[in-house]
Amino acid sequence: MDNIKIRLNDFADIFSGFAFSTKNDMSDYGIPILKIGNIIGNGDISTETDSFYPHPISKKISKYFLKNNDFLVAMTGATIGKIGRIKVKDDSFLVNQRVAIVRAKNNVNSRFLYYFLSQKIFQKYIDNISNGSAQANISAENIGKFLIDNKILKISQNKIASILSAYDDLIEVNNKKIKTLNEMAQEIYKEWFVRFRFPGHEKAEFQNGIPKGWEIVKVKNFCKVFTGKKDVNQTIENGKYLFFSCSPEIFKSNDYIYDGKAIIIAGNGSYTGRTRFFEGKFDLYQRTYAIISDDNLFLEFLYFTFKNDFEKRFMGGTRGAAIPYIVMKDITEYKFLYNDKIIRDFVSFVIPINKKIQNLIQANENLKTQRDLLLPRLMSGKLEVKG
Repeated sequence: MDNIKIRLNDFADIFSGFAFSTKNDMSDYGIPILKIGNIIGNGDISTETDSFYPHPISKKISKYFLKNNDFLVAMTGATIGKIGRIKVKDDSFLVNQRVAIVRAKNNVNSRFLYYFLSQKIFQKYIDNISNGSAQANISAENIGKFLIDNKILKISQNKIASILSAYDDLIEVNNKKIKTLNEMAQEIYKEWFVRFRFPGHEKAEFQNGIPKGWEIVKVKNFCKVFTGKKDVNQTIENGKYLFFSCSPEIFKSNDYIYDGKAIIIAGNGSYTGRTRFFEGKFDLYQRTYAIISDDNLFLEFLYFTFKNDFEKRFMGGTRGAAIPYIVMKDITEYKFLYNDKIIRDFVSFVIPINKKIQNLIQANENLKTQRDLLLPRLMSGKLEVKG
């Protein structure tokens, strides 16, 4: 009996999100709607969205509310098979079509099932059934056909879920700290470079809307910009260095293209324009850009400029229809306000904040690595769980 295979839909209810109509259903306010782009890999779900469903909620729509113990599976496109889970209050988010909602049944620990499906065997199953079409697609019915050994019901689901959740809980705490620190640094940036309330602003004279002594410059005057040379399928699971692509998900590589401080920018796809800061050895996808400079202090300032303005302006791309993208000229020709003294004073404020952010990001990467090493050993029984 231990080797009996049971379908996933015997362990969970699986159904697709609702086919919301942009014209008829979506609004600028109301209940936020999670789309396939919100599943960003590594088990993460972004709650940032520009799509909302207005009140009141009909009984027909209420079925598609995300519950706290649910998790989601991407059903199409580049992220097909990726799963994600967030802690939410019931009925805080609605789920759009092409995203499967997985809701564990009463005899199964939902967190345990989520971790079980985080293993490679599930992604391999999804890849196999979605091959052969121009646009990879799966259905909720196909997801439900995934076979699981009946013996998983006999192992310590609650204990295993508790062990693995401890890592994710720490990651969540760190993410909240990162968010707070980012907001703090961005607020300082806006105060100095948007509202022009920098130290000594009371005595500043203005001309054409900007303080005298400031100038409008371009990125190419200060920095070098380059792209990677590899495709994502050239990444290595347990590589030595981080590999940045256009997805928020971070991969690994045994090679590195640069060692030092850099601003990383997604060049195409759903996350076009997304900006991050990194210091160390890293590799790059061929459509991902890196900005570097001999002046590291200036580079720290430029990162906050990009986060405050460039990312918002270029998010979603400026070119392309089916697949949005930007080109190198969008970056090198980008204009911003420059005053050397004010910039260096600003950086002296934000370097300690940015250092804390980078340390927390690295701590999260370490936690994910440890969790992912434990996962298969716990699920296979190679690492015994007592109690």
